[in-house]
Amino acid sequence: MKKVKEYAFSTVLETSYEEAVSKVIEVLKEEGFGVLTEIDVKSVLKKKLNTDFRKYLILGACNPPYAYRALQADLDVGLLLPCNVIIYEMDDEKVYVAALNPVSAMAVIKNEELKKIALEVSVKLKTVVERVALNRWVGFYEMDPAIQSLITNLSSGDEILRIHSREALVKIGKPAVPQLVEALMRGSHWLRWEAAKTLGEIRDPTAAPALVEALKDEEFDVQWLAAAGLIKMKAGGIESVLHALMAQADLPLIREGSHHENRELIKGELKEYLTPVLSALEGIEPSIQVPWAARAAHEKLTEAGIFRSHYRPSPKDNEG
Repeated sequence: MKKVKEYAFSTVLETSYEEAVSKVIEVLKEEGFGVLTEIDVKSVLKKKLNTDFRKYLILGACNPPYAYRALQADLDVGLLLPCNVIIYEMDDEKVYVAALNPVSAMAVIKNEELKKIALEVSVKLKTVVERVALNRWVGFYEMDPAIQSLITNLSSGDEILRIHSREALVKIGKPAVPQLVEALMRGSHWLRWEAAKTLGEIRDPTAAPALVEALKDEEFDVQWLAAAGLIKMKAGGIESVLHALMAQADLPLIREGSHHENRELIKGELKEYLTPVLSALEGIEPSIQVPWAARAAHEKLTEAGIFRSHYRPSPKDNEG
């Protein structure tokens, strides 16, 4: 496992380097970032120094509206633009992806407006890394036939078989998460329902981004189970929810699912942090108030040490 770095959002993928590059660029574009530069470090070092190096790409990512706002706040901020994203092959043939945390980069400039902009961009870049991390499992894991058989049984018309299969998957726990995530993303209505319920009972925080995505499912009962699963994860689930609220607070389904989750979580130890978020969700203009409330809650939870890492380990990272 790579050491967590405070100045970056990162993940490790179990896929090919080429597939990782393609996916990162695709997600960057979907989140509003254009790729201004692509530096092939391996090629440059071979050409300039005639030395061999691992596959290593540096992407210069730019979100024009944010870049314009930043330049209006301080013309010299161009020294820190664009936001770099790196992709490289690791020694174990996995692929490392990391995006610079703009909050850390902009900390050298004492400008409150830049600090606000950096926070907003950091949410979007972290969302990019989380989405890439989520998709690393879909089609790129080593499928366990026994687990897949149990997941197939979740679609059975035999209720007893479904219950026994769900219980078996919960007992398996974390190793079953990748295949359950794929079922949640690609399955039929009933299979998505079962996958959301099972993931909620397993309570593995690495499934939280998938459950947040399921808050946007077309079926209300799947949305509800996704919210219930996030509630069971407590702090492990609320971090992904806060990211979604910061980035997509204008999306009604995210707000509704998050409202249900926050109402439950403020009954516990997170009450002092999440009460302002709940108030914003119930306010007159949630699309305006919620992102700021979610951002403030995230900062306080991070300062309190409740949120400790931006790193999303791959399933095999915790083995052994």
